[in-house]
Amino acid sequence: MKTDGVFLDDQYIDENGKARQVFYTQNGATIHGYAESGDDLFPTLRDITFTDPEPPPKPPPPQPNTPESPTRRRSRLADTHARRRQERERNRKALEVKGEQEARRAIEDRPPF
Repeated sequence: MKTDGVFLDDQYIDENGKARQVFYTQNGATIHGYAESGDDLFPTLRDITFTDPEPPPKPPPPQPNTPESPTRRRSRLADTHARRRQERERNRKALEVKGEQEARRAIEDRPPF
C-alpha cells in the first residue's frame, strides 16, 4: 500500500506486547491493525534471546624446531629456481642427443643419386 506513496504507516508495540500497525490514507483516514510479523503463527519467536558468542580458542604457541620436524635448506623460491635450472639442463641435453641422432641419420641415410 505504501509503494505508491499515498499511504503512510507507523508501527508500535501495544500494551499486550504485540506489534501494531497504523496506516494513514491520503484523505485522512486511519486503518489500525496488527502488523504482519508472524507473531500469531510463531508465538515462541518472542522467547528467543541472543547472547554474545564464545571467543574462539587461542592458537597453541609455536613449537621449537625438533629433530623430527623438517627444516628447509633453502627458501621455496630458491627451490623453484633450482628445479627450473635442472629442467632446462635436462632439455638441453635431450636436444643435443636428438641433434646428434639426426646428424648421424643424415650421414647414414644419404639419398641414392
